[in-house]
Amino acid sequence: MITSDPERLVKVATALGEAISEAEAGKRVRLPVIQPADAAGLVMTMHVQLDGAIAERSEEAARLGHHIAWRGMFGVLRVAGVGQRR
Repeated sequence: MITSDPERLVKVATALGEAISEAEAGKRVRLPVIQPADAAGLVMTMHVQLDGAIAERSEEAARLGHHIAWRGMFGVLRVAGVGQRR
């Protein structure tokens, strides 16, 4: 089961963030133990946020008459939802 409880995911993300900060400060760090359900919940949350940000950026670009291209999986060039092999 994937964790969807926002409070739990915030605690997990905070623990990871603190470990990163300590490591960047040169301190010895013990990484927090992350349960698979919590890791999956964090990934799902990140996907939702990234999808929203991409959609917002694409809408803004389209409004300005631009197209955003990105390289998807398997080296497929994608422009405005159309895939072409390169």
